[in-house]
Amino acid sequence: MYCDDWVCVRCEDHKISDQHKKETVNINDLPFDANAIGIVWSEMIALLFRQIKMHVDYDSMPPVNFKKIENTDGKLFIKYSGGNDVTKGMIDLLVKYSNIVIP
Repeated sequence: MYCDDWVCVRCEDHKISDQHKKETVNINDLPFDANAIGIVWSEMIALLFRQIKMHVDYDSMPPVNFKKIENTDGKLFIKYSGGNDVTKGMIDLLVKYSNIVIP
């Protein structure tokens, strides 16, 4: 649940001590040209980056290195190294979903 820019729990017992600042990702800082990918895909990938960063920082996910993100013939392709099974699942889900959504 989001409270302004904070991620917070619904439980009243943990509300005060368990708030974390919501990480933001600047689209200009992403390792690809947002104009070449499309605005919808760029937003989806920015959210993916934020989630992966959170897992790397707080959940011991191995670092992820994105090598190539491109739109080829209307299909999204993401080439990366590192991460774990969770990373693979997150990226696979995004790619499959993105390929049924207009970029």
